[in-house]
Amino acid sequence: MYINGKWLFTEGQPATTREGERSTEKYYLFTAQPQGGAIDILIQTSSFSNIDSSSGMGWYFGEYGMLHTYFARQTAIDIIVMAWYLIAALVALLLLLALPAYKANGWLTLLCILWSIRTGIKGYRLLLTLFPYFEWPIIYKSEILTSPLTIILFVLILNSSFPGALPKWVRGGLIGAAGAFVIAIFVLPWERFLGHSSYTNMIIYLALAVMLPFILFSMRKVRITVPQIIILAGVCMSIFAFAWDANYFRHVSFLFAFTQPMMLAFSLFMLTSTILATMQKTVAQEVLLAQTVKRQEQELMDARVSVMLSQIQPHFLYNSLTAIAEACEDSPKAQGAILDFSAYLRNNLESVKSQKLIPFAKELAHIETYLKLEKLRFENQLNLVYDIAAKAFLLPALTVQPLVENAVKHGVGKKKGGGTVTIATAQTDAAFVITISDDGVGFDVNEQEADGGNHTGIKNISQRLEAQCGGTLAITSAKGVGTTATITIAKGVRA
Repeated sequence: MYINGKWLFTEGQPATTREGERSTEKYYLFTAQPQGGAIDILIQTSSFSNIDSSSGMGWYFGEYGMLHTYFARQTAIDIIVMAWYLIAALVALLLLLALPAYKANGWLTLLCILWSIRTGIKGYRLLLTLFPYFEWPIIYKSEILTSPLTIILFVLILNSSFPGALPKWVRGGLIGAAGAFVIAIFVLPWERFLGHSSYTNMIIYLALAVMLPFILFSMRKVRITVPQIIILAGVCMSIFAFAWDANYFRHVSFLFAFTQPMMLAFSLFMLTSTILATMQKTVAQEVLLAQTVKRQEQELMDARVSVMLSQIQPHFLYNSLTAIAEACEDSPKAQGAILDFSAYLRNNLESVKSQKLIPFAKELAHIETYLKLEKLRFENQLNLVYDIAAKAFLLPALTVQPLVENAVKHGVGKKKGGGTVTIATAQTDAAFVITISDDGVGFDVNEQEADGGNHTGIKNISQRLEAQCGGTLAITSAKGVGTTATITIAKGVRA
């Protein structure tokens, strides 16, 4: 290139064959003073691509400061756009890490990275400033390559955002066609694509236009979500932008392109959509996880209850039958004992079948039946005291009776001369309190915790109280004094 007869620069490698030539693309900003009222510009081209005498060069004329400001502004815009795409890609990647199952975030990450690169190699080709040694054919092919890759990522994003909306043959056809285009870009020489870069927007527009009707058709019978509405709005904007820049609206003439601003808007829409969708899916997963954990805890508790109830020791059954046999001399007494024993067994079996909360009055009736049978065996050595001040509350079945049995068996039953078992209930402003106390032999609580013995029954009662009604069990004891078990159940518990 010569200005006013003075050589300015030489670029590329001229040759008489396509294989021998080497093209480059750079931007030059220079000044020239008119000579004789004119500026003489001479461009000499001597290469295979310029065989038709075309220079292939673009020109901007104007005042130096104005042109410098123009290029600086356009470069700054490209930097901002590239930075936005990279930020959006980072956010989408973080969303993918937070919810790997929602793959739309992963595809959006790749799309934003791809469009950041596309911005750097189109227009003013900012990446050429950072990497000046890239060959021009590589840059040009890379620009063309972004179009089929965009189609593939659009298909994957929309398929993830609208599950089942795109038939397999539509997805396969679009991805297959885009894949064939990618292969052609790598195989064919770059000159084959010269002058056809404007059509790349058209193929993206056509791909989106093919997918949109299928998505809308699939949504007619299902409830569309807010994130999906946002995505559809972005898709419609993108179709308009690509169609516009493909010169589809030939009867309208404007001096600006829509693709870049619309793709920025689309990435913002997609990012907003995926954030909302990720939040919704995360909440749904947390709810499902909580329900699963609660169900598993309930199943575990039911299993523990079943194990506990299945481990009813036979000693009481044997002792009761022995006492009944001894009472057979007195028929009315034997008959009453048999009826009480029958009621005891029936209540136990009903408790095994049902894991729901029962009225305290029902549990108390079961306790009284049990104590009648124990009274039959221990006679005057077992004294019973009932101090029932509250009955109108619910509790898990077989939570008080085992504690009463412990008081009889391990408390007064081991004390010489017997003792007294007291069952009392009371209520406070916030809770109902059940107390089972005895004046039997008692025990050292610390020694019991350290003896390594099996206290599964007490643990099961405590766990069932906590799981089924939020209740608590506390046991205090002292050797030679006796034992007290206290159950506290908050008011307001429902079956």
